[in-house]
Amino acid sequence: MNPQELRMRARSQVCAMVLTVAVLSTACAIPGVRKAPLVPDLSGAGDPPSAGLLQQQLTDDARLDNVGLSLLRAAKSQCTESPRRAGFRLANNPTFTKPWQLAATTLGFTDTVQVVSVAKGSGADRAGVRAADRIVSIDGVPATPGGRIVQSMRARVAAAAASGAPSVGVVVRRDGKELALTVPLDSSCAMTLMSWRDDAPNAWSDGRTIAVTTGMLAYVSADDDLAVVLAHEIAHAIMRQSAPRSGRDRLLDATVDVATAAVAFATDDQWLRMKSARPEGPFSDADEQRADDLTRQLLVQTGHAATSHDFWRRLQLLDPSSAPYPRNHPLSMPRIIRMDDRSTPR
Repeated sequence: MNPQELRMRARSQVCAMVLTVAVLSTACAIPGVRKAPLVPDLSGAGDPPSAGLLQQQLTDDARLDNVGLSLLRAAKSQCTESPRRAGFRLANNPTFTKPWQLAATTLGFTDTVQVVSVAKGSGADRAGVRAADRIVSIDGVPATPGGRIVQSMRARVAAAAASGAPSVGVVVRRDGKELALTVPLDSSCAMTLMSWRDDAPNAWSDGRTIAVTTGMLAYVSADDDLAVVLAHEIAHAIMRQSAPRSGRDRLLDATVDVATAAVAFATDDQWLRMKSARPEGPFSDADEQRADDLTRQLLVQTGHAATSHDFWRRLQLLDPSSAPYPRNHPLSMPRIIRMDDRSTPR
């Protein structure tokens, strides 16, 4: 059978599958998904969050960095800004809002600066920075314990990146010993990745921040599938960056924490922006075509390309009443044919 016949047969199989999904989707539960816990908003309404919920939040954010940082590096030439990053997240107890501080204390956070997570393959990872390291100094500036020292340390990384320095000096304390490390700074899109506490599988972007719900993180148990979600949202973010922007949007961009050069927790401004940026309707076929093309490009560059085609098909099995993501990214027939053409060897 020649390649053209193979493609025609594959298209027929996809069409049959999509028709089946359309019939079954109203009754289907999410396959193989653990129930993701809902936790209080940053406002602290309701019961104080537990240490377990905070640990899950930190773990989810670390997973996003591990998968997403390589995609952000691959996309840097297409972003409006591509600062250089160290690839770690820093925090101390005052970093967290008051409702979270008891939980943070339980997890061992104090007023000293701690490395919360290190993204795989980042400059910090290559230099030997490890989660739970205590920061002694960055770029020669001591990390004196205090309320705003984390912001100061993040700003030192950002300043080194802005100066054109290829790396930043970081002294850490580990097992009672101080280690002087030289951390390379790598360019990547100026986007923050954040986990969003919601059971519904979803992800979206405001052009500067990408939010992925706990429900989506539970659904994409394989990191290759998470890479598809992140690459697609990075693509939509790049498209949004290139669109005409209002003065208000530009003003909000100016509030993004300078710590994007370090990989930081989302700021309160970003939380508010992401809450209002959630899509209320499906993307157009033209928008999805552009996003699919860039998604595939990013996945190829980072070694994830093989999973994209199957992932979008499987995603249609989610219950549409509880899963906004497939509703906002419909698998139309033209889209199926385009992805099928791009996935069939020639």
